[in-house]
Amino acid sequence: MPTRTLAGRGRRFAAALLLLAALAVFAHPRIEAAGDALARIDKAALAKLTLDEVEGLRSVLELRASWLVAGPLATLERLARAGIPVEVIDRDPAARWFEVTIGPEPKGDSRRPPLADARGREVPQLAPVPLEQGVWITAAVDQAAGPSTMPGSRVIRVSAAGGPALAVAAQRVIQRVPAARAEVRDDPRIAALAAEVSPDRLRTSVEALQSFQTRDATTTGALSAANFLYDYFRGLGLATRYEDFTFPGTIDGVRVTGLPATNIVVTIPGSVSPDQVVVVGAHYDSFGREQTRVFAPGADDNGSGTAALMEIARLLARGPFDFSVRIVAFGAEEYGLHGSRAHATAARAAGERILAVLNLDMIGYTDRVPEDLDVVVDTASEWLGSRYIAVADKYAPLPIARRLDPLLRASDHAPFWDNGYHAMLGIEDAVLNNPYYHRATDRVETLNFDFAAGVVRATLAVAADLAQPSRAPAPPVGPSARTGFLRSLLSRVKLTELAWSPPSDRAAVGYHVYRSPTPHGTYQRVTGSPVTATSFTDRVTSAADQVAYYVVTAVDGAGRESNYSVEVDDGTIRR
Repeated sequence: MPTRTLAGRGRRFAAALLLLAALAVFAHPRIEAAGDALARIDKAALAKLTLDEVEGLRSVLELRASWLVAGPLATLERLARAGIPVEVIDRDPAARWFEVTIGPEPKGDSRRPPLADARGREVPQLAPVPLEQGVWITAAVDQAAGPSTMPGSRVIRVSAAGGPALAVAAQRVIQRVPAARAEVRDDPRIAALAAEVSPDRLRTSVEALQSFQTRDATTTGALSAANFLYDYFRGLGLATRYEDFTFPGTIDGVRVTGLPATNIVVTIPGSVSPDQVVVVGAHYDSFGREQTRVFAPGADDNGSGTAALMEIARLLARGPFDFSVRIVAFGAEEYGLHGSRAHATAARAAGERILAVLNLDMIGYTDRVPEDLDVVVDTASEWLGSRYIAVADKYAPLPIARRLDPLLRASDHAPFWDNGYHAMLGIEDAVLNNPYYHRATDRVETLNFDFAAGVVRATLAVAADLAQPSRAPAPPVGPSARTGFLRSLLSRVKLTELAWSPPSDRAAVGYHVYRSPTPHGTYQRVTGSPVTATSFTDRVTSAADQVAYYVVTAVDGAGRESNYSVEVDDGTIRR
């Protein structure tokens, strides 16, 4: 959705932003460099830095032209002294949550209690601070507090605690790596699976979900829908579990905390590296503006996305794949992305290796024909948008519009971004054009199931491509990477030592090593002929500071080459 402009406030905004920048830059040398701070840095300024210079900084929120970061005051002070415009917003960010508002300047709310931290100590209020045109930041009571902004605004709640390393989230910006079109290997098994997607089955599934009358997360209808999905996936012979959580919601105008909800989590285990996971997700709950707890059919939002999960699970259950596929039906999305946040937060805490998240939300309504699918990504996930388009072009062509917009966060991909995972949103229109949205008229007869089937074919193909249909010979196990540098007055050479273990089928007689400047990008082979050892040293004499990503393949006695191994970066990013 486009950022709203502040009509009549442009001069005020510009003056405030210039004053804030001046105060931040010139005040840094005088502040005591102790503890952490919340700050804003322009993306243009980040492009002048190195990965080493942003070590210790964490990504809080990517904006369109800048980045909210948190980290040691000493690091921010050093950058300011080096001429990098760093705008310090708060010097005790761990004590509270923040609201980033897109739209008009937020106003105070006298109904709110004074801010307090977890120990009950009063926390000073933060007046609205402009971040970018039409984007503001203020303090929030907590993650679950109600909005305090003007109607027509969008609110994002963020915390400065945790968050992925800025060097990881902003690597493409810092290193000025151009987006590359993904290379897709042809696999007739993926084409065959995509061809079996049935528009009629999608319609039947949406009709079944609509029959619950409402799937509002505060009602028993949501629980009944969850049980229906659990039984469906179990009926496919798939490992299925409930993932329970609680969330705050509103019942008859009363704010209630601790409401129970659940995600339905389905796993198709990988045959080679099951710890590598491709997630396909969609929320199954619904919401209505009229009588949400009585009748909110939610055919498009998000019966269409949930039906896609059911069809994708049915077909991918045939497997096998090198990596695991996880199907997740998220609960309580409509009340604040609670199901996906619970899942993504738990995954990060457990150190799960999620390769990519494909989130589908509203994929059935067409305001025109042919309709295109909007694929929304942030900077770190841009490779995933490129890969989605490339795979779809090969196996399930349909019009796709890629949107790089980190502020389009009103669906279940956003918590995965916040936890450092690569994720994308597939939606019929990022700027919603469905007149039945959140209304009792969002019914099955308003949907175009031929369009929905095209989206499901493309998404199934992308999930299968990322998980890799298993084939002989098996890929190597690993690899691991270690990088060092050789420096002289005239050159700097990066040496990356790769090591791996033979594949499980022991069929390999040699190996090839591939390198890419972006995750899962277009790999270039760096071995002229297969190497027989289970190690290799790559020497890079140009762009020695650039991060490289590697995969290894096995070659058997018949000259057949395996799928790619697990991807590994060269270890130059400190996470």
